[in-house]
Amino acid sequence: MSRIQVHLKAHSVEEARRFYCEDLGLFALHQDYGMDTVSLVFERNPNVFLILSAGSPPGSEDYAFALEVEDCGGLFDQLRAKPFVTGGRILSEEVFEYPLGKNFLLRDPSGNRFLIFREDV
Repeated sequence: MSRIQVHLKAHSVEEARRFYCEDLGLFALHQDYGMDTVSLVFERNPNVFLILSAGSPPGSEDYAFALEVEDCGGLFDQLRAKPFVTGGRILSEEVFEYPLGKNFLLRDPSGNRFLIFREDV
């Protein structure tokens, strides 16, 4: 089975891990490699991983990756209702709807942007 790995730099690997695993609740710790590098597995698809390592993110305004979920609007409402203790945040004021789906944009504590989406194709 093929796996997808997204590599992200983080100012604090532990803070980034807490954001993706606790604040969002979408990932779980898969492996701690030591030397400030961990892998997280997407709980909704065991073939998708985030590899977090210490360093400075590229600082791009583009999103680094996108995750498809079953209920984009429901997840948006759920995340808006709880505080993020790590400094990450939802950047979208509301779910953006377009003819083929929905999405919203987030930023992790290190500034990495990513998209949550649902396509209705």
